[in-house]
Amino acid sequence: MLDEKDGGATVTQDLYLATIDYFIPIPTDITTFKPYIGANLGYLDYKYSSVSEGDSLFGGQVGVLFNSSEKVDFNIFVRYYKPQQDDVHNLVQSGLGINYKF
Repeated sequence: MLDEKDGGATVTQDLYLATIDYFIPIPTDITTFKPYIGANLGYLDYKYSSVSEGDSLFGGQVGVLFNSSEKVDFNIFVRYYKPQQDDVHNLVQSGLGINYKF
């Protein structure tokens, strides 16, 4: 959820997202570095002053997964979203994640 003040009005965005990724094979013995591409589909609930809309969105992502051990991975990614709402511009998200394997 994102809340921002804009001239006295509050902007709120709630994003619900499902993603699928394809890991690109690397033709070497390097197993600690795994680049990937993916697609995402989700729902964005957008509220600004008196405007409240919710609609689907779609997009893509690219990233790299770094295996640091058998149980821990680090993930760096960039995602692009195209909301179906007319008054919401395209969204770009970047991040760093930590994955723990049970």
